[in-house]
Amino acid sequence: MFADRTKTIMVTALMLLMTGCLADDPASFRAADALLSGHWVQVGPPPAPPTVDFRVDLSFSSTSSGVPGVLVADYTGSYWQAGDVLGFRGTGRAEGVHVQFVLFRIEASPELKLTLIEITDAFVTETVSIEDVDSLDDNNVQSALRRLEGLTIPESGLGFSWDYFK
Repeated sequence: MFADRTKTIMVTALMLLMTGCLADDPASFRAADALLSGHWVQVGPPPAPPTVDFRVDLSFSSTSSGVPGVLVADYTGSYWQAGDVLGFRGTGRAEGVHVQFVLFRIEASPELKLTLIEITDAFVTETVSIEDVDSLDDNNVQSALRRLEGLTIPESGLGFSWDYFK
């Protein structure tokens, strides 16, 4: 019995050590929060309020301007998550690639509610030491996410806040 318990403790310790080693691996933060995936509808005027769809393959699409900070209709592309920060990179009706970082919160009461809060480009460029947020490729979006994860972002670094419901 003592040997079994020792074996269990050793296996658990090894698993924790391996998890810690994966923390710097970009793939370790790519899996999105399970509650995040799906179709979210922003509270807005009928007949077609803005929506955003998060897919399990880490792609997204939105109607209207479905992500705060990106005022581009039909914004679609890829997203990544690191803690409570999401990074979006995609295209829409407006020319070019658009990159946006947001804080997100999911509340389950009384109904499932997603809040996305824009992290301003000015805060991101200063914090991550880049000139243009929209110039980031996929790898650089993920790198910026690692630098933003866990930071306390001041009010001056935040922009629009939108609520969505599932």
